[in-house]
Amino acid sequence: MITIKVFGKLTEVLGTDTYTTAFTKKTVAELKAQLHTAFPALSSMTYFVIINNQKASDEAIIPPNAELAFTSSLFRRIMITNYQKLTNLYYRFVIFFCRILSTKAMV
Repeated sequence: MITIKVFGKLTEVLGTDTYTTAFTKKTVAELKAQLHTAFPALSSMTYFVIINNQKASDEAIIPPNAELAFTSSLFRRIMITNYQKLTNLYYRFVIFFCRILSTKAMV
């Protein structure tokens, strides 16, 4: 099982802000393929996969017990390009801020 924190417009597609699924593959691309099958609308969206507080490419291997998050393009507008320099506290603040913006945009 794998748990994914979901932010922004992606919560509308997945219907939750925390999605849990059975996943036995190894890469981000394989995870995306599985989710695109379950949620076809997801395949037409732009989003980022975050593994342990770092932006991950499609080739990235998902380690056991990793913290995963999906963020939508809204997050991209305020994202700092060098993810490695983000502290955990700052990262959580940005995610919180994006969630507020996404909620206000839907109203």
